[in-house]
Amino acid sequence: MNNISAARSWLWILKYWTPIYLILTFTGLFSLQFFSHNAYSLVFLIGIPVLVVPITYQKLVGGGCSLKYRICALVRGMLAGVLFLALAYTANLVLQIILAQLSFLENQVLTQPYEIWFFSGAIGGFLARIAEVRGQSMPVQVGISRE
Repeated sequence: MNNISAARSWLWILKYWTPIYLILTFTGLFSLQFFSHNAYSLVFLIGIPVLVVPITYQKLVGGGCSLKYRICALVRGMLAGVLFLALAYTANLVLQIILAQLSFLENQVLTQPYEIWFFSGAIGGFLARIAEVRGQSMPVQVGISRE
């Protein structure tokens, strides 16, 4: 695997992060208007693990360990979590600038628990690693060869 194909193998993060972030942000803004200020963070606290852990698990299970980079599913899950976190933090900075100019959200500080992005990616990677280890630790079937 060369560096270009290695970089392409991480594009799934952006593909899945974009709709997850948009759905959770709009749901959080909706809940902010009709419920308390804590509802915005609560949407992210519940939504991110429910959506990110299964996706990360699905994308990382069966990938094995990379001999070139010496990383397994757990480390890839952590790296995916860091990328999820960085994307969310950057998008939230831009969103704060845009929403600060709107009148209906004056003086509202929209914060989300960014760490949950990292931990959700790491948990998905951890579960993928467990699945890989269990798959490799299956009993070997021994057969008799008749030659």
